Amino acid sequence: MKLLRLPFIACLSITLPSALAASFDCQKANTPMEQAICASDDLSALDEQLSLTYRAHLGSPELDPVQLKKAQRSWLRNTRERCEAADAISDCLSDAYRERIEGLGPGTGVDAQGRDWKQALRISNAAPGYDFLLDMQPCTERTCEGPAFLGIQRTGSNEVAQAIYLPNVFLTRLENGEPLVNSARLYDYQGVINAGDFNFDGQPDFAVQNGNHGSYGGPSYDVFLLDARRQRFIYSPELSGLTLENLGFFEVDSARKRLTTFAKSGCCYHEKSEYVVEANQPIEVKREIEDAAGGSGDTEMVLLSTEELVKGQWKTTSSRKVPFKEMYGDQ
Repeated sequence: MKLLRLPFIACLSITLPSALAASFDCQKANTPMEQAICASDDLSALDEQLSLTYRAHLGSPELDPVQLKKAQRSWLRNTRERCEAADAISDCLSDAYRERIEGLGPGTGVDAQGRDWKQALRISNAAPGYDFLLDMQPCTERTCEGPAFLGIQRTGSNEVAQAIYLPNVFLTRLENGEPLVNSARLYDYQGVINAGDFNFDGQPDFAVQNGNHGSYGGPSYDVFLLDARRQRFIYSPELSGLTLENLGFFEVDSARKRLTTFAKSGCCYHEKSEYVVEANQPIEVKREIEDAAGGSGDTEMVLLSTEELVKGQWKTTSSRKVPFKEMYGDQ
C-alpha cells in the first residue's frame, strides 16, 4: 500500500473550514451569545455546522421532527442561559456546540437532488453495486478532515438516491491521490469507507471514518446499515459505538455471523470480544482475556480466561495460567 509521504504534523493541525460562517445575519446580532459567535471565526463555523447537522436530521424519515425541534429549542435555551452567565462565554459556547454536533451525529435527511455533486470525489471501489460521492473541502494532503456531504448512487445510475451529512470525515489518500478504502488493519492507515455486511442480513452496509476518537486515539467510524424495505441507509449509533470503545474497526466473520473487537488497558491487559447482531443491535456473547497485569496473582504468570454469555448469564468457561516467558519470551 503506497501512501502520500508528507510530514506527520499535517495530520495534527485541524481547523474548521473557513467556508463556514454563522447561520444567521451577524448585522442583526443583539444577544451576548450571538455577538460572541459573530466575533469568532471558529464559533461562526460551529454555528453553521450545527445548523447543517440539524437540518439534515430534520428531513430524516426515521426521526420525529416535532421532538427534534423541541429538543433543539431546549438546547438553545439552556446553552444561552449557561454560557451567557459563564466567565468565558466563547469557551462555553465552543464546548456546547461541539457536544451538540457530536450528539446529533450524521444526518440522513439531506435533499439529494438539491445539491450540486459535480465537484464531489467519486468513490466507486468501496461497495459492489454502489458509488459514493464525497463532497468536502478540497484537499491534496495525505490526510485531511472536515464536514462533508456523502451522496450514494446505484452503480450505473446518474441519480443520487440518498445524501447524508457527516459532521466530520477523515480522508486518507493513496500515492496516486485516490482515497484509501476497505482498509481497517490495526495500527495502520484506515479506509475512508469500509463496506461489508455488518448485521448479516445479506445487504451491503458501510462505515465512514469520522476521525481518531477510538480507544488510545484509534480510528472511529460512523456506521450505516441498509434498510432493505426503504432502500435507505440508516445510521447505527450502536455499531458506531463499538469503534469508539475499542481498538479500530471491528472484524466481520460472515461464516459465523459474528463481529469481533479488540481492547486493551495499558501494556498488559488485552481483551477480544465477540458479538452477535440481533435487530441491528450488537450483543456481546464471548470474551477472551489475556491478563499479564496481576490478575493471576503471580507476577511470573499470565492469566488466560474465556467468558461466555450462557442463557443470559456470564460464565467463565475456561481459565489457565501460563508462564510469562512462555507467552512473551524474554521481554
